Amino acid sequence: MSGKAFISDDARNELTKIQYDVVMVEEVLAIVQKDTGFSLSSENVTLYDSESLQIGNGSGMDGLAIHLHLPDKQIDQVYYIYRGTHDGNDAYYNATGIAAASNTLQLDDAEDFFKRVNSTILNQGFEPTNFGDGHSLGGHVVINLALKINTSSNYVNTSFVNVRGLNDAPINTYTLSLFDEGFNRHLKNNLGIKNPLILPEKDLIQYTKEYYNEPSQIIEHVRVKGEPLYAQDFRGKLYIGSQIHYLGDLETEEFTNVAKYPFSHLTWMPFFKLQELRYNAGVSSFIEGFGNFDRKIGLEKAKEMYESPLGRFILGVNIAKEANQSAKPLMFNPYFGYQLLQGYQQRDQLEYHGIAHLTELYKTGHMKTYFNMLDPIGGMPILLDREELLLFMEKCQNGVGDKQQIIREIRGYIHGELEEIYSGVKFDIGMGISALEANPSVLLPKSRMSNFGILGGIPKERKARSVVFDESFDPIEHGVLGPLEEIIQTVEHEIKHLEKFIQDVVVTLDVLFDRDKELASNIRSAQIVTGGSR
Repeated sequence: MSGKAFISDDARNELTKIQYDVVMVEEVLAIVQKDTGFSLSSENVTLYDSESLQIGNGSGMDGLAIHLHLPDKQIDQVYYIYRGTHDGNDAYYNATGIAAASNTLQLDDAEDFFKRVNSTILNQGFEPTNFGDGHSLGGHVVINLALKINTSSNYVNTSFVNVRGLNDAPINTYTLSLFDEGFNRHLKNNLGIKNPLILPEKDLIQYTKEYYNEPSQIIEHVRVKGEPLYAQDFRGKLYIGSQIHYLGDLETEEFTNVAKYPFSHLTWMPFFKLQELRYNAGVSSFIEGFGNFDRKIGLEKAKEMYESPLGRFILGVNIAKEANQSAKPLMFNPYFGYQLLQGYQQRDQLEYHGIAHLTELYKTGHMKTYFNMLDPIGGMPILLDREELLLFMEKCQNGVGDKQQIIREIRGYIHGELEEIYSGVKFDIGMGISALEANPSVLLPKSRMSNFGILGGIPKERKARSVVFDESFDPIEHGVLGPLEEIIQTVEHEIKHLEKFIQDVVVTLDVLFDRDKELASNIRSAQIVTGGSR
């Protein structure tokens, strides 16, 4: 059973795109054959769809499972694909299940679909490897499902090995705490939290990251830079996973976050801080309105009421009443109008969210990958650029080599050029000594005639017969070598600290990226310091 997908990400994108229509086996075969180059038949592909299994009709959940089985090539893989927003049922879940966290309708149906398909395949004697894909709402669904499947003891040997969200909606940690009984039990039994819904957002997000740390490593997000969904905030929002792949122009401005007060940078002033509090209260009230309606009436009851004239009237009264209570604080807020205007001016970026646009951009191969991680000190989410991370490790590695080269050059100067200069000086002095020894008289002053005439006598000429010099030389003084030795000691100290830093970074990153074998190998190579600049 291989953990590597038989088909490429481009082919998985295409399969996700065609799910918005009725999917035929012939379409799947054409995509897989074009992608792999293998000739396949309908015997190698089995399709399962939620509509045929009569799952998701009430909630709007739409699931597709593609079972590829090629015994001669030892391929046994299932690709679970969940569709994005398509109709009113999906819109209802977007508002109530994702934003307001008041129901888990589509998640429950998605799990039922998975259980039914998985049970059928296992009963046929297969032991497949599971992959997951989903666009927009579908990405939210498949990621929630994978987190539950991969941590539940109810699913043995049926876990997902890779899940991709394509311009996916984020998970809501409050919704997840309702959907995954295992996570709920963990909060209750291990942390003493009886009702996760009343937890502060920051705390629940932290608990979610800790509990799903292992399964989140198989999750990837693919998003077009500047698409509108990613920027929108709500209580409990979390993009969990190991990597985020960006497509398109990375200089594209992020879409306006309508839920964010537009002048947050001025909230150090009391007036703007008060306006921000009012704005945030209005947003919370607006989102909570969806939850209130869902808890009071619900989708199924709303559908039943819509069948009769009286029911439609009562339903309309309830909607109007709830809208008046929840939407009024926001709709009459001028700053909300300002944010809507900003979004309207960026309306060309709305197409970036579509699966067709994403699929075409993905084919170009121009993609920037970031690792989605937590700052170990502040606990805040951070994105690490893969290429920049490897470049940083390479620079650290080369930095040690460069410092070692500095020491070699200083020692070379001491034992080479400095000794050569000193030897040259000694040679010049030695030549002068030899010349004086050959003619010592030059050291004596010339004699002069006495001014005393005869009485003074005739002076005798003085001659030096020999001269002796002390030809021993002292070593180079410390005043010359001392500063150079201090520089060497300083650089050696820097090397020691840099090597320790590299070792600590390698140990940390080796744990964080143990699933990325290629990156882990490159990181470990930083332990072997080769030296020299590049």
